[in-house]
Amino acid sequence: MKSLKIIGCAWMLMFLCAQPNSAKSLVVSASGYTESANSFERINVAELANDAILGTVSIDSADSVFFSMNNAIYNGTHVSFPIYFNSDDLIYSFDYSFKFNHNRVAFDTITMEPAGQPLLAFFHYNTNDSTVRFTSSNLVAIANATPIAMIHFDFVGGTTPLLDSTDLYNLKSYLNGDATSEVIIPPTTVGLNDDLAAEWGLSLFPVPTSSELNVKINRDANLEVLSLDGKLVMSNINLSFQGMNTLNLQDLQNGIYLLRVISEGSVFSQKIVIAK
Repeated sequence: MKSLKIIGCAWMLMFLCAQPNSAKSLVVSASGYTESANSFERINVAELANDAILGTVSIDSADSVFFSMNNAIYNGTHVSFPIYFNSDDLIYSFDYSFKFNHNRVAFDTITMEPAGQPLLAFFHYNTNDSTVRFTSSNLVAIANATPIAMIHFDFVGGTTPLLDSTDLYNLKSYLNGDATSEVIIPPTTVGLNDDLAAEWGLSLFPVPTSSELNVKINRDANLEVLSLDGKLVMSNINLSFQGMNTLNLQDLQNGIYLLRVISEGSVFSQKIVIAK
């Protein structure tokens, strides 16, 4: 059992206070939020801590933070998706950080989902370490299993405007100041591989391959190849339902890659092995 830390984790506050001119503050209420670039020096952290409700909680395997890509909202080349937590404890502070795949998306902003009570929240994108950090706290428990914030990205030019779970990495999250687990819920289409393969008449061979991959499909589609760290190595490859499509992989190094086939808003994903 650990003492409740009503303020966000110390490393988050120290970082944010070191960036007073560029961090954004979000003050949330049931009617919405306001955003400003006010300095964090106006916040009396000690005073907030003294006013906190004392208690004990245990952050364990029953507690997780969810990045809900399956509920993404698309608007052209812009996308946003909610983040929330599940916990069997009363949660008074909620913090997280992440890096993102610069080859596919560009960070835009974080907006708040009103949770029924005021919530003091801040975020900052540090270009030095390419990390987005968010911290929040409240004097009453934050709503559980309810979207707290929306993360916004813009797709990089030439990138297929569909999210992938590889777009986020190096995730860290804290509930009441204690580390907890993170879960990326992928776009719903990613989990439909077997059904899509059958519906599309999709076949890939040979796997593993040394230089070429043959793709057969019963519809026009777009194909792209990513490295396991999320870097886009091949993109905008048009597949035709007429005849066999042959993909030249000679320029890629040996290893495991993620191949994605996109058609009419659905995505088929499969790992492929290149062994020369």
